[in-house]
Amino acid sequence: MTKYKSYIFLLFLLSSINVTSIAQAINLDSLKNELQRAKNDTSLCRILYLLTEEELNDSIWPIYNQRLNTVAKKNLTINQSEYLKKIYKYYLAYTLTNFASIESNRGITETSIKLNSEAFSIYKEISDKVGMAKTLNNIGFQYSRKGDYTKGIELMSNSLKIQQEVGNRYGEAISYQNIAHLIGMQGDTANSIAYMEKGLAIFKNLGLDVEASAIINNIAVLKTEQKEYDTAINLLRSCIITYKRVNAVDNLCPTLENIGTAFFHKGNHDSALYYFFEAVKYADKHNQVDVYSNSNVKIGEVYFSQRRYDVSLKYTLRGQKVALETGFPDLIKNSSLLLYKIYKATNKSDKALQMYETYITTRDSMNSEKNKKAGIRVGLKHEYEKKAAADSVRAMEEKKIIEVKLQQEKIVKFSLYGGLIIATIFAIFMFNRFKITRKQKDLINIQKTIVEEKQKEIIDSIKYARRIQTSLLTSEKYIQRKLKDLIK
Repeated sequence: MTKYKSYIFLLFLLSSINVTSIAQAINLDSLKNELQRAKNDTSLCRILYLLTEEELNDSIWPIYNQRLNTVAKKNLTINQSEYLKKIYKYYLAYTLTNFASIESNRGITETSIKLNSEAFSIYKEISDKVGMAKTLNNIGFQYSRKGDYTKGIELMSNSLKIQQEVGNRYGEAISYQNIAHLIGMQGDTANSIAYMEKGLAIFKNLGLDVEASAIINNIAVLKTEQKEYDTAINLLRSCIITYKRVNAVDNLCPTLENIGTAFFHKGNHDSALYYFFEAVKYADKHNQVDVYSNSNVKIGEVYFSQRRYDVSLKYTLRGQKVALETGFPDLIKNSSLLLYKIYKATNKSDKALQMYETYITTRDSMNSEKNKKAGIRVGLKHEYEKKAAADSVRAMEEKKIIEVKLQQEKIVKFSLYGGLIIATIFAIFMFNRFKITRKQKDLINIQKTIVEEKQKEIIDSIKYARRIQTSLLTSEKYIQRKLKDLIK
């Protein structure tokens, strides 16, 4: 049995899985009525955008998308305000992403990459990081289809980084899931499951059952590889119920193929063929060329195991034809290996050798050392970036703490300096006051001395004058004695 894993890639493309993320309550008929009454191009674009998102019919929604593209382009040739230009550029990028989805379903990988790249440039111009992330994811998916897993993982890792930067948990989960696919395609089951579980945890936390089912589907693929067939079948049946309920055809096709694979490995060929034919029917109707090709090859493998080589050859050639037209390395490798076995069993040596050479060449180009190491590198790089981010946050917090401490120290220092300055000024003031007081005291003492000296001089003068006076005047006793003598 071929080991091609029919993983479900969660793309940022227009697909029925995205319907659950948009307001389903919008009535298509009312939107169509609003479309007829649209008074200006901004309203017209908004309605066309909603119709493109809401319409599930693959033959109708592209018509709305084309009209939206035309209106957006027209308005970008007119002199508009920067605000309106940004709106119309967004709608233009959106339509290009949807065109890329159509080309991807047809298996025209290069055109899909070109359209997504144009959309990425516009999203970058208008600084729409979510748009940038989704187109990087889609381009990465296309490169993985070409067998360039290194480029695919690199682009999807860049998408993951942007989703984490903008806090888009939904987009982050999708990126985890798609990186898991590419790692799983190279046989690194442990890393693949680790990334799947990260995406699944986010979707469950967001309450997104359909998206969670996509990851459960992929886990079932790994369970099949681990020969846990009953577990895988039960998981896949639950997914089929969910996808049919919401008409998620893009996810239903690979799920039908996966459950067919689980039944085949279990040995139930009738159930395996039933689901493979169902997968072919849905894939043909909805242009899922990769599922159409691989399911035909798997039908061929069931018949090969039953030794019905003619019937096996018919379906395997049908699958390889599409694989060669689309250039998908996985599909070319698997179909070539089975054709080698068929031709060898039917003794067609030349054709067997040709198919074996094709198988070896394709396998070697896919399993180059560069591709194998890409999954390991992206895991290490992501963990390193997460650690670096955590260290950066921790360093920032420590820096803030240090800054606060420095600020506090600065305040204390300034307060101390301020106190010292005030104390110094006060000391100077007091010293000056002391000097003034001392001078005043000295002056008072001097003045006191002068006054005392003056006072002494005055007293001495008075005493001197009195002595003179006393010496000039006759004493009172002498006068009394003389009077007495006269009286006698």
